[in-house]
Order: sequence, then structure tokens, then C-alpha cells
Amino acid sequence: MLSALAVSLALHVALQEPWAGVLLVTVALAFGLPQLRARQRLRQLLSSGNLNAILELWNDAIDGLPHYRTVGPLIRATALAAHGLTERARGVLDRAERGLAWENALEHRLFVETLLDAFEGRRLQALDKARALRVLPLPASPWAKSRATTLRSAAGALARAFAHCPEKGDAARLSAAAEHHPLVCWAMRYALAVLHIDQGRRDEALALIRTAPVWPEGSAFNAFQQEIVERVGGRYRA
Repeated sequence: MLSALAVSLALHVALQEPWAGVLLVTVALAFGLPQLRARQRLRQLLSSGNLNAILELWNDAIDGLPHYRTVGPLIRATALAAHGLTERARGVLDRAERGLAWENALEHRLFVETLLDAFEGRRLQALDKARALRVLPLPASPWAKSRATTLRSAAGALARAFAHCPEKGDAARLSAAAEHHPLVCWAMRYALAVLHIDQGRRDEALALIRTAPVWPEGSAFNAFQQEIVERVGGRYRA
């Protein structure tokens, strides 16, 4: 945010004092570009399907967190769920230490369990958990509130897509989460593809998953990929 403000200020000054503007733009880019590139690399990694690389990046940081015996499994389970590895995700959650941190992580747990239930075909359970997630109090911070609203809405839209009972605006909810939260990008894309197929937009469904990565063995996304391609009559990576 600060980098963006600096660039905006530099561009404004450039219109008034060209030489000063050039200097400010140079300074702003020198400080801002490395951060932007690092963020872009992280976004690319999170949406790459490379689960091992993601967990390797996080492992040291996770083990240094407070209540890491609770928080660590929740974070790892989120990554596993986001790659369609439902059985492994549930196994990790079962090993999480119960306590105050577990109770305080209710929103995180409901989000992960909504994904898992939806991917496993437990449609009613996924819908129930998405509803429970939606009515939780929102954070006070504007940034956290915006993030929570986007992810809660997307979880509900995902559950409804897999239950074949979408609501108006669900496509936009799934698209927003896929764009702004790269870790769950492919989970949201598969849900959006299902929604498109149900509404007769088969070309859009195939376009969404055509560039999907190769998923690990045991991932529910392998079955989703095959079913979507077969139902739209297309050819994967054709």
C-alpha cells in the first residue's frame, strides 16, 4: 500500500516538476518493485499446485507460531484441502491439539471443513457449515473484515455449487476469491466450472480448468478435472 502511495505521489509531482518527479518515481520503484515481485512469486507458488513447495516454505514459520500444535495443523490442513487432498487434511486436523486456540479458530475450521465436505460429496454438511460460517461476527479491522467477507461468501458459493443449488451472484463470489486468494484459486475454479456446466456455459467451464496443474495422487481435483472435461465434451490440454 505504501509503495502504491509513493508511486501515486511521484506521478503527481512529475506533472508539476518533471525532474523531481523522475527522481521520486525512480526511488519509489527501487523500493516498491522488489516487494511487488516477491508478492507475485508467492502468488504464483500458491496457485501452482506444488503442495510440497508451499509446505516447505511455510514449515519453519509455522513451527515458530504461538500454539503451533493447534495452528500448524490448521494451516497445513488448509493447504491440503486447497489441493483436494481431503483424507490427508482430515488426518492432520485430527492431530491438532484441542484447547483455547482451537476454539478461537472456529472460523478457520469451518472454512476448511466446508471445502472438505463439499469435495467429499457431503453436500448438506457443507451447506450447514457455510451457513454457520456466514453468521459469525466479523472482525473489526477493515482489511480483515473485507477478507473474511470474501472468503465466507466464496465458501457458501462453493458449497452451493457442488450441491447444485447456486444463488444469484455466486459466480462473482467464486471469481473474486479465486482472484484475490491464490491458495484456494483452484478450489474456487472447480466450483465455478460446476456452476457454469449447470447453467449451460460449457465453454467457460472448460476454459477455467484447461490450465490446471497436475494434481497429487489422491486429490479430488483429479476426478473433478476428468468429469468436467468429459461432460463438456472437450479434450484436456487440447
